[in-house]
Amino acid sequence: MIDSHTVHLWWTFLDIARAHLRGLSALLSQEEAARAERFISDVHWRHFIAARGILRRLLGNYLAIPPEDVIIRRDRQGKPYIDNPVAAAPLCFNLSHSRGVALFGFSVNRRLGVDVESIDPGRNPEKLARRFFRPEEFRAVMAASGPDRQERFFLYWTIKEAYLKALGDGIGRLGDVAVQEDPAGCRIRDAAKGADQDWTIQAVSIRAGYAGAVAFDGRSPAAVSVFQVDHEGFTNL
Repeated sequence: MIDSHTVHLWWTFLDIARAHLRGLSALLSQEEAARAERFISDVHWRHFIAARGILRRLLGNYLAIPPEDVIIRRDRQGKPYIDNPVAAAPLCFNLSHSRGVALFGFSVNRRLGVDVESIDPGRNPEKLARRFFRPEEFRAVMAASGPDRQERFFLYWTIKEAYLKALGDGIGRLGDVAVQEDPAGCRIRDAAKGADQDWTIQAVSIRAGYAGAVAFDGRSPAAVSVFQVDHEGFTNL
């Protein structure tokens, strides 16, 4: 059961059997199917269909309607939202995927964003942090060494992305957003807003080799639960 005091996160692998993929493909809207056909890479095509199909199954479950009947639209900033007048309170959602793993977030009456990133050892934290992070964040990343530097970099990156996705903003604003760590956890300061923002920020542990984060507005208590969609359960969602 999801309500205004809970946030649900689901994660899954996107490399699934063709038989399941056909079923998920049948759930897509015409616009989503057209987008899928524009992918040149077979891997990207399969991952897009899997992510969108699973999202629709999850949304259908929460809304208690057939997944193919879920109406998804985008606001002026491109942020997707549900346009079905079937829920007593607005169900908010967000999706992120990286190298075959997807993370879905759901909340009621709370804006939220999620981000998942594959921790690529070949990615250069120094170069990217210098370009996209604020000076104090760059110093914090560079103060760590070895695997700890990668971990700190991806912690900041996923938190920034999750927060910006919750707002419907692009990564062009990464430099506006500062992640501040304290004993109580991580906080967000948005230079463009001019004040500390009232957001709850949480790192999400999914599996080895991936970093994740969720950001949702309001600091009133909300229990964050993480679930896995397994391959055998696809048809039962």
